[in-house]
Amino acid sequence: MNKRLALSALFALVAIPTAFAAQPPASDNLYPHANDVLVGHIYSKGKPGEQKLLFNFHRKATRDDSTLHVVRTYTYPDGRVAAVEKATYKDGQLAGYEMDEKQTGDHGSLKIDGDAYAGKGTVHFSYTHNGDTDTDSEQLSGPTVINETITAYIDKHWNELMDGKTVNIRYLVIPRLETVGFSLSKVGEANWSGRQVVNIKMDPSSFFIGLLVDPVYFTFDKNTGEFIQYTGRTTPMIKQGNDWKPLDAVSTFKWVPAK
Repeated sequence: MNKRLALSALFALVAIPTAFAAQPPASDNLYPHANDVLVGHIYSKGKPGEQKLLFNFHRKATRDDSTLHVVRTYTYPDGRVAAVEKATYKDGQLAGYEMDEKQTGDHGSLKIDGDAYAGKGTVHFSYTHNGDTDTDSEQLSGPTVINETITAYIDKHWNELMDGKTVNIRYLVIPRLETVGFSLSKVGEANWSGRQVVNIKMDPSSFFIGLLVDPVYFTFDKNTGEFIQYTGRTTPMIKQGNDWKPLDAVSTFKWVPAK
């Protein structure tokens, strides 16, 4: 696959942060929401009151001894499924990830032999586009995350970010069959409906990739560390004419008790 064709999907796995907003499941202390459900809503960009609901998001985790299985589902407002992602953790470490893009029919996966957080080991990629499957492997060369783990990594390095330091990461991009470098940095604070919030920007490390994709932004409650909102590229796409186009949107999230 021509990796240039996959640039549009560079952030497709960041939505929930995407859709993500998960804590590392090494233990219940580190993963207080292990038995809860994360729900989210993805809106078009615009002024408050003018934004249109485009998709809903639902994340549920289940345990099987030392293995944690996570299913992340994106649906249209009418309930139709737009995309499904599945993450597997073993002994507290991300071991595998699957993505099923219902809109286009493309799908892919990765398996990790090692410790992605520590940047040690090997990641094996597979991606099927228009019926053609490509595979590749890469030696991890630094702290490595995906949408499911990015906010937990931000939490882990919270003090560094609040001190104005830049935190570098590698991001797993299944459609490109590789990891891509990014930097995280604090870009400001604000008052949001009576809450003091902090904004964290995620920028491509590569100048050339930076010309093709915009930064994404994470908003956290400064006092509680709660992840509130994500602004940027999402997993679901939007159809324009006969083509599916990448979607930059505003996503909001909250944890709710599992039923």
